[in-house]
Amino acid sequence: MRTIKTAILLLLVATSASARRHAIGWPFALQPCIPGTVAFAAGVADFAVNGGFVYFGDENGVVWRVPREGATPATELVRIPTEVLWVEVDATRVYFAGLSGELTADIFSIPKGGGAMTTVASAVLTPGAFATDAQFIYWVSLGTLAGEDFLSDGAVRRVSKSGGTVQTLAGGLSLPIAITVAGGNVYYGETGIAAGNTSAGLRRVPVDGGAVTKLYDSLPVGSVAVDDTNAYFAAFRLGTGLVDIDRIPIGGGTPVVLAGSLDFADGLVVQSNNLYYVAENNETASIQAISLPNGSPRVIREVETRIARLAFDECLIYYATSAETIARSAR
Repeated sequence: MRTIKTAILLLLVATSASARRHAIGWPFALQPCIPGTVAFAAGVADFAVNGGFVYFGDENGVVWRVPREGATPATELVRIPTEVLWVEVDATRVYFAGLSGELTADIFSIPKGGGAMTTVASAVLTPGAFATDAQFIYWVSLGTLAGEDFLSDGAVRRVSKSGGTVQTLAGGLSLPIAITVAGGNVYYGETGIAAGNTSAGLRRVPVDGGAVTKLYDSLPVGSVAVDDTNAYFAAFRLGTGLVDIDRIPIGGGTPVVLAGSLDFADGLVVQSNNLYYVAENNETASIQAISLPNGSPRVIREVETRIARLAFDECLIYYATSAETIARSAR
């Protein structure tokens, strides 16, 4: 499904099974708050930073853990038969999703140090993006694939981190591909390209379900981040091949363009009063940031990332490179 979402975004803008170690050789040790390469990560599909470690999943179905300062090879925590799609970590457990069919995924968890795997949810349909809070895992379902189109049955769903019944918080959506959770609400974006449903924009629904609020109702929305005051989103200007990053009050209002006419933008995340994202413009890929609320875009690092995920520690930003490494830079 990671590749499905990537393909949709592009459309909108026009080791052996028995191995216990992840690579031959590994980077030199890094000092705290010093940029550099953390780990080789062949086939990395997603990653997260928590405590003193980076956790990552790969296309071979393995979830790994490596110290943030590198210096040692990554340790295998668990292996499943199919590609890992998503990884997140809290104080005690690692949560991850893996393909279970052509268009479905299973969600699992394991202790942070490795151990018995628990199935959280099975056969989740077309998950396009995930988010978590203290108790639940949330995701957007792209909908049912019918021929070359998706039906207008996309949804926002959640399940307890300990497992149980999957709840639908919003349904009948037009190919939603973005989600985040903040302040007791789930924020998500619709693209408007599902069959027979042109609904596009930024929406909000309470985490326990309820009425859906349309904060922005116009262009397809491909990535969302939220702070205490505003929501930030990537809006795809159909027909131009360009993307804007906009800001809108969480209570609704008029959107303001913070970064305009990008060739690509994804992975929006708010950290330390800055909005970070991956972007491409004039055939140059980079990680960029905007000081909130009204700063101008600045380049953190020119780098081609393999995935849009960005993560942070006290002083650095972490990312997965197209060279299949986990690296970190000053932010």
